[in-house]
Amino acid sequence: MMLKVQEALRAAFSLKRRMDQLSEELKKVRVEAEAGGGLVRAVMDGEQNLVELKIDPELVASGDLKLVEDLIVSAVNEARRRALSVAEEKMRGLMSDLPAFLKDVGAQES
Repeated sequence: MMLKVQEALRAAFSLKRRMDQLSEELKKVRVEAEAGGGLVRAVMDGEQNLVELKIDPELVASGDLKLVEDLIVSAVNEARRRALSVAEEKMRGLMSDLPAFLKDVGAQES
């Protein structure tokens, strides 16, 4: 019984280590989205943090504040969707081992 508990703890620590590695990988990922034909560009990391926002000076000079705001929202939302998609894809790989881990833990209780 003690051996199975140790195996479960080892598996849990391994999963935690892999999750920490994934978090570090996601910090390095960059996804980009544009709006208004490239007038606004948003860049996010894999953890959905906005790391860069570029606005074409001509757009600002136009004085159309509502358009600027709408394009910013659009670019940021699309970048967030893309970052989320990358994170989900990476998590699927990590979680593919989870059912086996849960099965092992459940077998210990019987």
